[in-house]
Amino acid sequence: AATALRIKATDQLNGTIEQFNGVVSSVVMDWNGEDWVQQPSSNPASLYRHVLQGLANARPLDDDRIDLDKLQSWHERCSENSREFNGVVSSGQSVMDVLNDITAAGRASPNLIDGKWGVVEDLPEQTVVQHFTPRNSFGFEAEKAFEEHPDALRVRFNNRDQGWQLDERVVYDDGFGESNASNFESLTLNGVTSADQAWRDARYHMASARLRSEIYSF
Repeated sequence: AATALRIKATDQLNGTIEQFNGVVSSVVMDWNGEDWVQQPSSNPASLYRHVLQGLANARPLDDDRIDLDKLQSWHERCSENSREFNGVVSSGQSVMDVLNDITAAGRASPNLIDGKWGVVEDLPEQTVVQHFTPRNSFGFEAEKAFEEHPDALRVRFNNRDQGWQLDERVVYDDGFGESNASNFESLTLNGVTSADQAWRDARYHMASARLRSEIYSF
């Protein structure tokens, strides 16, 4: 992508332009409900595919290396819940680091099964994939964390309604508000530019910390 800039020199402006800002959109392969088409998109599923196959990737993957069916269903859920990723990758980040940032904004994580890249979503499943019992596992351990949960989270994100400047939104836990909250923690959301999405993600992290205090390993 390129931008042409033509400026008439005046007594207020002459020489080299030191700073130039713009708001841009990625034109990527995006799922429109029927097919993948080239169009501007901030959907995490479309950007996930773009990172794996785009020109910025030194070794772009073919379509048969990507679980497109999984990305299509993930795309639709992201659209239904207004989940977007709007980030600027300006440093030498690894492909996996960028994928982790994108999938976090879409409530998922990168996954590689049978040589195909897809995602794992946090969804209730009706079909049992495998039973783990003493017959097919060993070394079972369980750990439960008893942590003090914050009354509220100070969520930092680049707010598009405030000129994409770094902003902060305070998200309170149940039973707390401005009058009684005293224990605060910070949370930075990469790629999140909507105040509503920042609120929803903060509440999700609060619930995860409270309801998922157990770790099982075997």
